[in-house]
Amino acid sequence: MLIPVKFKTNSALLDTLIVLDDIEAINSLKLQDEFIKSYIAYKRGNRSYSIVLARDEMSKIYPKPDKHNSNWQLVYPIYYGGEIERCAKLYNYNPALILAITKEESFFDANAKSSA
Repeated sequence: MLIPVKFKTNSALLDTLIVLDDIEAINSLKLQDEFIKSYIAYKRGNRSYSIVLARDEMSKIYPKPDKHNSNWQLVYPIYYGGEIERCAKLYNYNPALILAITKEESFFDANAKSSA
């Protein structure tokens, strides 16, 4: 299940298309914004690609935006939040640590195979 992203831009048209969840219309605008591309990938369920696009673009920004900037939700999405919380509680682990490891190891790809 995808988490809802509260994404705001500097364009009223784009903001409206995001609210309407019209991903095809957003894509048709052919915007050269990597966060918009990440958002499109996110909405299409391409988790790994979405995270990599947002992470790479965020690494180019100085100074970094504050923690309330919606682009951070694309860099650090929360998938499987309920399952992670439940298992962390069951085994007395830090859920943030499990989330971070899951993101880093598989980018939330349920079919990922470890090389270890």
